[in-house]
Amino acid sequence: MTIKKLEFLQQVRNLDHNYPLRRYVDTARRLLHDDARTDAADMVIEPPYTVHLDPLHDPPIRTSGGADGDVVDIPWDAVEVEGLRVAAASVFVLVAGGLGERLLGDYVGPPITKLGILTDTVSGMSFLHMYCRTLVVFQNAIHTDTGTRVKIPLYIMTSDDTHALINNLLRSNSYYGLEADQVVCIRQQGVPALSTKDCAIALDPENPYKILTKPHGHGDVHRLLYRLGCFNLWRDKSYVVFFQDTNSLTMKFIVPVLGYGALHRKRVLFAATPRKPGEAIGALCRTHSPSTQVYHTVNIEYSEICKYITQETVTGDQYSMLPGNMNVFCIDVPTYVRLLEQTHGIIAEFINPKYTDATNTTFKKPTRVECMMQDFSKYLPESCGTHDIVACLLPPWYSYNPVKNSHRDALVKQAAGLTTDSAISAEFAYYRWFRLALSFQTPTVHSHNLCPEPTVSVAGILVPHGPRIVLDPFLSPTLTHVANAIGSRLRCTTLQDSVFIYGRFVTVQSLCVSGFLYVCVDDSLHVCIHNFTETTPPAQCTVLDSSHLTSLSCTSFHDAAIRGSFVPAICPEGFPMYCITVQALTEDEVRGNSATNPFVLDDATKLRFLQYSMCCTPI
Repeated sequence: MTIKKLEFLQQVRNLDHNYPLRRYVDTARRLLHDDARTDAADMVIEPPYTVHLDPLHDPPIRTSGGADGDVVDIPWDAVEVEGLRVAAASVFVLVAGGLGERLLGDYVGPPITKLGILTDTVSGMSFLHMYCRTLVVFQNAIHTDTGTRVKIPLYIMTSDDTHALINNLLRSNSYYGLEADQVVCIRQQGVPALSTKDCAIALDPENPYKILTKPHGHGDVHRLLYRLGCFNLWRDKSYVVFFQDTNSLTMKFIVPVLGYGALHRKRVLFAATPRKPGEAIGALCRTHSPSTQVYHTVNIEYSEICKYITQETVTGDQYSMLPGNMNVFCIDVPTYVRLLEQTHGIIAEFINPKYTDATNTTFKKPTRVECMMQDFSKYLPESCGTHDIVACLLPPWYSYNPVKNSHRDALVKQAAGLTTDSAISAEFAYYRWFRLALSFQTPTVHSHNLCPEPTVSVAGILVPHGPRIVLDPFLSPTLTHVANAIGSRLRCTTLQDSVFIYGRFVTVQSLCVSGFLYVCVDDSLHVCIHNFTETTPPAQCTVLDSSHLTSLSCTSFHDAAIRGSFVPAICPEGFPMYCITVQALTEDEVRGNSATNPFVLDDATKLRFLQYSMCCTPI
């Protein structure tokens, strides 16, 4: 028997062990049959119980009841304080099996995982770096407040494509400040692709002795967690937080979502965003069958909504009454553990083939059976009342900036009046969050009076135009913290300025930027930026040149360099730049360095640490 045949038999054994092949094919046939006979009349769709979390609205927290919503009498800062406490006592589960083929488009280079893509081109931080560092911030917040040291468990579901890449990122960057034993990568195996409506198993077109496999969907995460048995270690935890790989605002909005949920003892919290009919985002809704009157709060994929609703009801601003599902949700630990024990993590599956024509007889390409992690809500017990399961509706600027479409696809979506969900739109939405955080005050006007920002075209994508500001997660755990700790003390003189400040113990007293400023402080040092002025005038609009932004937003480079004398390669020729890395002080300065006696970085002392200026040229 040849080596190829032996490898083929071994693959068959592995696939059968992961998901018995006979059962898999039978399931696929049943799902195709059920899909063909689905009767939309069997399902009643209505909006879910919704709480509006909008810090710029007065009041900031409202439920969906009443003409204008019922006010929830909790100050925004109290929700954030509670959210930080609960985040430190929660479990985080990140699904990251994709390589981002749809996102990267024409990218040519070595394989990269979506977690290695940059959140932005000012900081140069990858999504994985930012997520891990934010968890360190949550741990530090509870330690500062109570003296309790905690380690937040982080489970990352990988795939055969991403497992080695993600593990390499973690190990080569010392887990970005987390400890190795609190990060667990669990690998998801693929399932056979199916080439015909009779569910014939497809072979790899380049190798007849290899079965073509595809991901089974992120719903596998529940089964993998059950197999791992880790849920037995969670008895003292508050919530399990499930999230996906490329939404940089997730770690910003998850704090108030958890805070609201804990204060009101909610069992399931879906993070939601306003959604327009036709957008490629699932809809959260309550469903029930007239015959059973059993209610469920579930997600319906955007491609399926038309089966149940011919025309969606919209609000005055043209948003649907069914909020958009961001695939970020939290389940309180007791409820989740009970469900895992009852279901063994196995949830409902579906099949979604693309056909060549309206006869629905021939697949356009091989399909597979899959499942979605948010469908776990279908198994919640009837004891979960309507108000136990909540859609937390956040404004778009605060919640939804996913990186999922290629630049080419983003242009098509923009022309259709839809959100682009591209690397460029996500990057500039991220900057806008920091601008709004710096000017955040207790709201006295409705959020629709939020001052609009000018727009600018970056490689054809229209984005809000303003200073590109990114602050270390230690400086920006919540909106209130950014406003109180920094606020107007950081000032940019033009719309083109860029600022990144990185360091665990950095405070800002007075900082004026005109150009590009990159400050990186060693995590062991206390530094106060005071009377610091960057006076070099910026070049006109050069930073918005598309050749820099489109390429670098979709490229991963080594994050460890951030800790050294690294300068993000995003400054075009001639753009003024200061890069200041504070890594070593004199013995006397270190001896007295503390929160009450920080090293002052000002116009005089900055010259000791200035590494680069114009055109990224060393000086």
